[in-house]
Amino acid sequence: MRIGLFSEVYKPYVSGVVTSVTMLKKSLEELGHQVYVVTINNKSNKYEYDDGSVEYYIGEDDPLSLTFQRQIFLRESCYKCQYANENRVADFTIGDYWDNDLKNSNIKLENGISVILCNTEKANKILLNQSELYLEQIDYKKAMKTNVPFHNAVKRPFERNFSYKLLKKGILPSTVAKITCFKYYLKKIIRREK
Repeated sequence: MRIGLFSEVYKPYVSGVVTSVTMLKKSLEELGHQVYVVTINNKSNKYEYDDGSVEYYIGEDDPLSLTFQRQIFLRESCYKCQYANENRVADFTIGDYWDNDLKNSNIKLENGISVILCNTEKANKILLNQSELYLEQIDYKKAMKTNVPFHNAVKRPFERNFSYKLLKKGILPSTVAKITCFKYYLKKIIRREK
C-alpha cells in the first residue's frame, strides 16, 4: 500500500511529533508499505541576509517556525479546514501530547511526546504490530482537548492581519516574525535576565 503521512514538522526539526512520524514511517516500511512524508519546507531554518551573513535556527529559535506554531503564517485555508473535526478521514491522526499523566515515569516530557489516534481498525492493527514505539493507551478526549486542530479549525490570529502588511512594505520575514511574536521574545529575554 502507498501511504502518505502529513505532518506540520519533520526532520531535521526535533519534537515528539517528528519522532512519532519517523517511527511510524519505519514500522510501516518494515511491513512492506511505501511511505511518503509530506511536510512544510524545512529550508526556512536558513536565513541569508543582504550583507552575505547566514544564520540557522532550529525549533522555537526559528522565527518563521515560531509564527507557524502560533498559527500566524498558516495558509488561509487552515483557518477554515473542513478536516479539523472529530470525523477523521485518515487512518491515523498524530499530534502533540501536552498532559503529564503517563504511567511510565522514565518518559521525559521536555523531549516531546506525541499522541497517535487510530481512527480505523486497520490503523489499530498496524500500530499494535510494531515494537519501536512506547505505547500507552490514554483518554482520547484529553488529547483532543489540547490539540485544537483535532476538533476544529484554528482561530485566525489578530497578528496575521498586520504581518502581511509589514511583509508588503519589504520588511524581512524573520523581522516580521519577531514583531508578531514579541510576547514570546520578551518572555525569553526576561527569563534570561533572571
